[in-house]
Amino acid sequence: MALVLFGDEIQLAGIPSDGLVRDALGPQLPGWLEKMGCEVVSTNFISDEISLVVQALVHASKSADIVITTGGTAHGPRDFLHEALFRIGAQILVDTVAVRPGHPMLLANLNQCAVLGLPGNPQSAIVALMSLGAPVITSMLGGSGSELPTVISRSELTAPADFTRLIIGNIVNGQFEVGQYLGSAMLRGLAHATGFAVVTKELTNAGDSVRWLSLP
Repeated sequence: MALVLFGDEIQLAGIPSDGLVRDALGPQLPGWLEKMGCEVVSTNFISDEISLVVQALVHASKSADIVITTGGTAHGPRDFLHEALFRIGAQILVDTVAVRPGHPMLLANLNQCAVLGLPGNPQSAIVALMSLGAPVITSMLGGSGSELPTVISRSELTAPADFTRLIIGNIVNGQFEVGQYLGSAMLRGLAHATGFAVVTKELTNAGDSVRWLSLP
């Protein structure tokens, strides 16, 4: 497993300066991946320059079975992952998933190396890792998927039309309880949660069942 983290705005240490953000995914992703059974062989931080993105992907794919990237998965002026994959002949297999948060995720095949593109926002990245990345990793390790268990929701839950929503929270006395700090850029909510309720309907009433996706 090789990690490639994109973004000119990432600051690796200290209090972020104006226009910068402290790196949140570099410290936590190796731990998540090791719990999934992966060995992380490298972590590299790459500026938002197309030539550097191309070079990083080619280099990482030669030393790992899976390359996980963060950032650059949308279609903004500084998002170069799609263009870089096109230039090096990768086949994009999944391009966005109808899930909130985390929908601008992708999966590509680069010379038999899987490239998993996670969004740059921390909570969105973990949603993408759990919803798209975990099944890929499990399959590549020789495992098989299993049906998610269900749990009763203690409160009313909502999801955008035509999207599945993953809501952080905990199982309390056998029921799902919504966590705090739900913003896609916030790690605080993840730190106090043990999993996600998988909400597929626009309205789930209190007392209804939802699927439960536990964190590793």
